[in-house]
Amino acid sequence: MTLQYPNTQQALPPRKGRLWLKIALGVVGALAVVAAVIGFLVINSVSAASEASNAAASKAAASESAVAASKAAQAALDRSTQELAAAAAKSLADAARADRVAMESKGWSYVSDFLYYASPTENYQCPGRYACSSMMVTTHKQPSGCPGGVSVHVSFLSSSGVSVYNSVRTTGALAVNEQGQLDFTDLSGNGTTMRVDSMTCY
Repeated sequence: MTLQYPNTQQALPPRKGRLWLKIALGVVGALAVVAAVIGFLVINSVSAASEASNAAASKAAASESAVAASKAAQAALDRSTQELAAAAAKSLADAARADRVAMESKGWSYVSDFLYYASPTENYQCPGRYACSSMMVTTHKQPSGCPGGVSVHVSFLSSSGVSVYNSVRTTGALAVNEQGQLDFTDLSGNGTTMRVDSMTCY
């Protein structure tokens, strides 16, 4: 007869805590993966935005630099143009001053740059019954003189210095160094002297 012994190895009940732990770990792992993916996407997005911002800033800086360079170049050109104009004006003034000295030393009277007058050397006889005066005019204006002539405006003055009559005469075309004669008549009959008011080259 086989002896029967009581079963001392009883099956342990399943541990419910381990199952929930596995589930929790699984959830945590999944969340970690999702967080990592989201973090990667966020980093990439931030990096792309930063690169775009840097590119925009570089483009804006380049544009500002180009505008500044253009303004500087224009300012330099303006300065050069002004300097050239000032130099040309000074050169012309120096030439006019030297020309005036030379012409006045020859007996010509200066009225304006490169325009002069002088009384004729011979005695001039008035053609009519009114008092008159005559003068020679000339120009040294370069390069072509006065193609439209030289116009002279004069005033006849009384003995007290009052203007009693005005007259304007114009020569024909005058080349450089060429001379022309102009006659002026005092139709008021009250003038004793004549004054040259202006000369204009046309």
